[in-house]
Amino acid sequence: MKQRTISLLLALLLVLSLLPFGAAAADVVDSGTCGELAFWKIDSNDVLTISGHGDMDNYKSMNYTPWCHYRVKEIVIEDGITSVGDWAFAWQSDVEKLSLPQSIRRIGCRAFYVCNLVGTIQLPKDLQELGDAAFAVQFTGSYTTLILQLDPENEYFVSSQGALMNRAQTDIYWFNPTVTGKYMVPSTVKCIHAYAFERSRLSEIFMPDNVDVIQDNAFENADKLREIAFPNGLKELGEETIRYCDVLSSIVIPEDFPLDGTEYNLWEYFRTDLKEELELPRALSLSSFSVHPGNPNFTAVGGALLSKDKTKLLCVPDALETYSIPDGVKVICREAASQSLLQEVTIPESVTKVEEAAFYKSWLTDVYYQGSPSGWEKVGIYRNNDPLENATIHCMKSDPTPPPTTQPTTQPTTQPTTQPTTQPTTQPTTQPTTQPTTPPVTSFTDVPKDAFYSEAVSWAVNHIPQITKGTGNGQFSPDANCTRGQIVTFLWRAKGEPEPQSTKNPSVDVKNTDYFYKAVLWAVEQGITTGMDATHFSPNASCTRAQAVTFLWRAEVKPAAKTQKSDFTDVQDANAYYYTPVLWAVENGITKGTSKTTFSPNATCTRGQIVTFLFRDMAE
Repeated sequence: MKQRTISLLLALLLVLSLLPFGAAAADVVDSGTCGELAFWKIDSNDVLTISGHGDMDNYKSMNYTPWCHYRVKEIVIEDGITSVGDWAFAWQSDVEKLSLPQSIRRIGCRAFYVCNLVGTIQLPKDLQELGDAAFAVQFTGSYTTLILQLDPENEYFVSSQGALMNRAQTDIYWFNPTVTGKYMVPSTVKCIHAYAFERSRLSEIFMPDNVDVIQDNAFENADKLREIAFPNGLKELGEETIRYCDVLSSIVIPEDFPLDGTEYNLWEYFRTDLKEELELPRALSLSSFSVHPGNPNFTAVGGALLSKDKTKLLCVPDALETYSIPDGVKVICREAASQSLLQEVTIPESVTKVEEAAFYKSWLTDVYYQGSPSGWEKVGIYRNNDPLENATIHCMKSDPTPPPTTQPTTQPTTQPTTQPTTQPTTQPTTQPTTQPTTPPVTSFTDVPKDAFYSEAVSWAVNHIPQITKGTGNGQFSPDANCTRGQIVTFLWRAKGEPEPQSTKNPSVDVKNTDYFYKAVLWAVEQGITTGMDATHFSPNASCTRAQAVTFLWRAEVKPAAKTQKSDFTDVQDANAYYYTPVLWAVENGITKGTSKTTFSPNATCTRGQIVTFLFRDMAE
């Protein structure tokens, strides 16, 4: 019996000697409570374990958690815990593994915020509440994919077409980042939660007008999204909703919109931002704002966002490299062009104030001030506008030469005897013939005679048939966005208003009572346009610079370009529909681009630019 016992002990020692050293239990480094009946401990392997029963505590931020100073690699929440607290594991960016028990009923706000988890996480079957941004990844420098998988037996949430929603489908909490293409938000949805479409690969998201709330960062890092049209009647819009949307080129503001332009940090709602933390000064793409004409607070001029009365410049799209501020603007608002690619700006004499950080971290190099040097000195420039203060200021007017101070004392006795006999006889006869006053080229109050489009506007108005009559009230609106309906009409009139050969009209948005009806039919017949799709021309959509030169090129029967190489950095895709039209337009002096290196194909074309393109193509 004794020998048998010894043999068993030796065998046991042999088995223990074969076990790996790492199998030994890790030492507990720290521990404590994290709820009324909930406990935590972290071991030497950086594994954080939550045990006990009931709810975890909620925290105000990551800094209030008892384990915030530890580098956690794995989180184990044991069965019995029913709620993961707000901010409980936020910013634990080294976490590689997470275990959630079926006992969880609630996952709090930002519970796993910026944990950078990857792979698939199975949500508990009885989960009833999912806090905002609970699993938000935010920008981390590499594209990682986290998939939330819903238990099919869950009675509180539903997953449909990639969207994780409550059972009533009134709230979207998360969208699958692997889904591509277009997505139509269900008509039942009232709220799009924070970070819901973060890292989405969707190119288009259509939101119905019954959406009431879009929370902070809802579309952050949706780097395939091309346009965002906010729903009409939206009641609440969070900040930084479109941050890091790399290819977003257009923002459409509806008639009924929750912002009114008085917000102190208005720019935070519309800025796409450079990812500065990675030092990636890549090209931004936002080139235009479009505003419903019925909106009481905003308007868009040349793609930029202005107050309705056009006295405040509110926001310049990130991607614009040149911009001419409309005359009448008095204030360039806070952060209006901050962190933008703006290099050249024309500032009218009407500007009296440049608010804090209006040009902060922009690429501004040249300012063309429409007044005199003394006038520029009177403009109030607030702090954090270094790019503006370091730019080259080109004043378009000169200060008057002061009268000589010695005249009265040196020539009082001789002047009266000589001046009266010569001045009256020569001045009246020579002045009218040598310095005639040039009348304005048109009667439009908003077309200065020295504007680049002045001659083109005059040509368009006096052309037979008349190409344009202006926009009413004595105005031409040169800085207003030109619509697709307007440009084909201008082009049709410039060609002599030829009658279309057919009345067949495939476009449901073009009626025979519309002013552009015949122009669209003619343009389609001539192959100048094929519409936006088989049944829509979109006459009220803003026309882009790429579309404008393409229409002209097709109207000229697609002439070949002499060169096949573009010098513009944003016109490099030889397969783009506008590639050859841009080459041709540059060769023929129709356009020089928006800078030496950019054409800005997606920027909205203004009425002044359109008539200038037409004039250079057909009149010069």
